[in-house]
Amino acid sequence: MNVKIAAMAQCNPVHIEHLVEQFSTTDNLILGVASLKQVRPTAANGDQVMLFYTTPFQAVVTAMEGGASPETGLEDWKNEINAILDFYRQHRRITTLTEECSALANPTLFAELIRDRLSLNVDIKTAMTAEKREVDIWHQLIACQLINQSV
Repeated sequence: MNVKIAAMAQCNPVHIEHLVEQFSTTDNLILGVASLKQVRPTAANGDQVMLFYTTPFQAVVTAMEGGASPETGLEDWKNEINAILDFYRQHRRITTLTEECSALANPTLFAELIRDRLSLNVDIKTAMTAEKREVDIWHQLIACQLINQSV
């Protein structure tokens, strides 16, 4: 079985690749994080797709860190999450949705998800620690305010 990995643009592909590289498996786990448009599952071949997404809060903070407006970050997140949900509706049986920060924060639980959902025999190669990053408190406050206003 092939497992293709895709992530929304607001996710950090380096962090996801590092997470996936920590697992050893006898199955074919495709390394390299693609965009949703690059993933073409073939159910007949037994392909599975693991889609990483992020929260609107994280997407807004990431957008501001990159110099974009909070509104642009939230709008981009809405567009991408809708595309992910459309993809999931079309390929529900072969798609696993995974929230990026949760997977990175708890690789052991993520390994259990892979074992249970994808029926892969995985083991964690090395102990992983969650990567801490400095986030501007103002970006966090603006993101919270924007999301609260949007609800």
